Amino acid sequence: MTKVETGASPAQTGWRGLAALENIVVCLALLAMTLVPLAEAVLRRVAGIGIKGASSIVQQLCLIVGMAGAVIAARQNRLLALSTLGRSFKGRFAEIAHFFAAVTAVAISASLGAGSAAFVSAERAAGDAGAATVAAGLL
Repeated sequence: MTKVETGASPAQTGWRGLAALENIVVCLALLAMTLVPLAEAVLRRVAGIGIKGASSIVQQLCLIVGMAGAVIAARQNRLLALSTLGRSFKGRFAEIAHFFAAVTAVAISASLGAGSAAFVSAERAAGDAGAATVAAGLL
């Protein structure tokens, strides 16, 4: 019995769609990071007004680029991590090194997540327009 190539499975297509979405998020955030300051400069020059909270908006977009970029790096196995620690050992020590690297990554991720939530909560409480439009709505 021969195997007939029918293309990507629905699961593979779903992952490809998610990967494309991640790429689009990063591209749009980078585009917005470029356009917001440019638009503010033009508006200040032409109309004498600016974009309220423009610097906060750009800061929040920078965080989004960092998070989405980390997702893309993880998808492509290009994370800078302790993952190379396991290559230095063989057998049982390699397993322990992989476990240590994974636990460390989880602890750091949890710490960064808690810090991000505290930052967004503080920005929301302060009533910053940029945080309210971008990141505060995520919590």
